[in-house]
Amino acid sequence: MRLKGINVSQNQGTINWGKVSQSGVQFVMARASYGKDGRDGYFAANVNGAKRHGLEAGAYHTCHAESVKEAREEAEYFIGCVRGVKLTYPLVLDFAENTSTARAGDPWSDIAAAFLRTVEEAGYFAMLYAEHDLLETRFDAEKIAPFAIWAAQWDEECTCKLPHGMWQNSRGGSVPGIRGHVGTNISYADYSVIIREKGCNRLG
Repeated sequence: MRLKGINVSQNQGTINWGKVSQSGVQFVMARASYGKDGRDGYFAANVNGAKRHGLEAGAYHTCHAESVKEAREEAEYFIGCVRGVKLTYPLVLDFAENTSTARAGDPWSDIAAAFLRTVEEAGYFAMLYAEHDLLETRFDAEKIAPFAIWAAQWDEECTCKLPHGMWQNSRGGSVPGIRGHVGTNISYADYSVIIREKGCNRLG
């Protein structure tokens, strides 16, 4: 299975979701929040627009946490930002490299696991996003093994050695209905079915 998707944020501005749907896109991952208090102003419009045109929708949060405590706080903030929105795709931690975290001894795996467990405990399906080389070299495979993975590798194929259910194959894609560049993705599983079968995301 190879489902076609995109990831969007307020950076894309207003999107013509009818044209996006007609282009063959099947799911969207929309940014909801970042850090402890950053809210994406286009989240609701993006999710609602996508759903009106038959797309599955998930959400992601860009991590700024530098400790397990901050990771839990960010997860709670993320959950608050998506509460009330019915999501049929995963809730994702977007883990970007953080220089202060790196100096602190690379506790990336503990930070990611704390965030994702908090999301799961709230009743949602949790997923970790990171570049494929970081997933392989900077995370403890055992600590992140319980969670679904979305690997980024902007190439013709994804060579990530860790099991991954989604692949971001471009961060500079072009899709009808969207001005400028957008991230494009492949999902190897229909997470809407998995989430429904697991009974997750019911608290939206």
